[in-house]
Amino acid sequence: MKKILFLILTIISSFRIQAQVYINPGVDTTDASINSVIEFYTKYVSEFEGKKLPDFKKYWNAEDCKKYIVPDPSVYGINSDISNIQ
Repeated sequence: MKKILFLILTIISSFRIQAQVYINPGVDTTDASINSVIEFYTKYVSEFEGKKLPDFKKYWNAEDCKKYIVPDPSVYGINSDISNIQ
């Protein structure tokens, strides 16, 4: 019974999980250029809400956006449900 309760709680809590950006402890986050990259990437990752893709034009150059529907190959790792994204 405890295993079933634990499984149910784990499944329910997994719906509230947000994407987080891991920063290696050796990275100097006081450096302004590094900090701006971290903020940029965190903002990019946070735009993946539900089944909608972010506006790639804000993050990728125009040539890549014309050439590919999804210019970022890491999207397939962020969201495994890419075939259902609108």
